[in-house]
Amino acid sequence: MPGFNYTEELVNVFSKYIFDQASVDYKQQIVINALDKITKDKKRIIGFLRFQTIKEKLTQCISQSYEIKTGYILEDFFEKLFGFHFNNLSKIVNGYKCDQLFEDDNYIYLIEQKIRDDHDTSKRGGQVENFTQKIAALEEKCIQENKKLKAYMWFVDDNFKKNKSFYTEKLSHIGNEYTEEVSLYYGRTIVDYILGNPEIWDNFVTSFIATKTAYTSDISGAINEYDFDNDPDGFVFDNLKKKQVKTLIELFYSNDYAEVRQSLFSNNLMLNKIKEYFIAHLTPARRTFINHRQENN
Repeated sequence: MPGFNYTEELVNVFSKYIFDQASVDYKQQIVINALDKITKDKKRIIGFLRFQTIKEKLTQCISQSYEIKTGYILEDFFEKLFGFHFNNLSKIVNGYKCDQLFEDDNYIYLIEQKIRDDHDTSKRGGQVENFTQKIAALEEKCIQENKKLKAYMWFVDDNFKKNKSFYTEKLSHIGNEYTEEVSLYYGRTIVDYILGNPEIWDNFVTSFIATKTAYTSDISGAINEYDFDNDPDGFVFDNLKKKQVKTLIELFYSNDYAEVRQSLFSNNLMLNKIKEYFIAHLTPARRTFINHRQENN
């Protein structure tokens, strides 16, 4: 039986949540993501109170947006990993969605999987309540299959243990007659415990770092090096011409976007290219764009 392919599985989930295809040009996608940030979320990019340049802010926003997706990436990856060693079950139980749910001949395993234990006091109680409800929801399944439940709350990043004492105390009171174990884990300890092989976590970390680096290491380089105005590869133009005319009017004429134009479109090359395209493919809305002038012109 072939072994578990860590790199392949991580590439698949990174492709799913960050870029659409594993074979896509990453730098191209970063530039397109930058354009989307500018036109869809301008308040995070522009403003006189910003200390960063436009390109620096774009790099930060895109990096943060990718990092936010880490939870989905890791949930999908560990579902594949645990499913390789156990039998994965449907994650929906009586209306509750479980992060990880799998079984062997004797036990059903529930894992409430989070990235970091850094919740404030207003949220940590809700985490415990949600976990408790999932354990209760699995009681009927345990009865039907004549199995015991092992339930774990797991924070993947063991550098954050803000609420460890709170969770440990609360989890000690959770369970029912069908629950054999309820425990709290951080980092690699749960993988070592359940799968019994320390090399598994080491392989995951090595493959995760390599895959993350391949997808996201050159965000700054892609944004700083690409000529948005001249657009030598044509994908800025292809992206912008699909946007609504009112969005383009704001981008190329509004005073709010003056700093963006100075940073990315200072020679008006892209503006003129959009105009030429609209002239060749004229509609009433595009005529408005072609005839639009800044107030000072």
